[in-house]
Amino acid sequence: TEREVLLDALTGLNNRKAFDRKIKELYEAFENNEGFFSVIMMDIDFFKKFNDQYGHHIGDEVLSIVGSGLKKNLKGKDFSARYGGEEFIALLPNTTLHNACVVADQIREEISKKRLKIKKTGQTIGNITISMGASKIRKGDSVISVVERADAALYMAKDSGRNNVKSEKDLELAKTAT
Repeated sequence: TEREVLLDALTGLNNRKAFDRKIKELYEAFENNEGFFSVIMMDIDFFKKFNDQYGHHIGDEVLSIVGSGLKKNLKGKDFSARYGGEEFIALLPNTTLHNACVVADQIREEISKKRLKIKKTGQTIGNITISMGASKIRKGDSVISVVERADAALYMAKDSGRNNVKSEKDLELAKTAT
């Protein structure tokens, strides 16, 4: 029963409550010098369009496809969750920022290969694209700050054309360029 309380019924991924528990556990391990982790925030591009133009059933299918893509591409102790709405998040224990970006790009590519088609009419409605931002826990961070950096990188990815991956390093480069 407790396991069901921690799952998102639509995607089969962990839910926000499970995520909050897991990041706290990883953060405590980091504080005790027992490992580190990276965070990937993900947002489905133009998700509102799927719901508005094709109905919530198609929107639900899009969410399910993204959930399947995460399950397929995350391995071992990696942890994925539906963060809320069309946002997803992954925690990658003992994974460098560079490797988190590599994983994020693999996920992005896998999901973008999926072509949506309305079964009744055969109408193709395009591909699903996803924007992502990555960060890595560092000294002085809180659970909130590491997620906020991933979120800021995600919005940089959206602002730079969508369907790409940005990291906290991109945020730092943008700051020094101005």
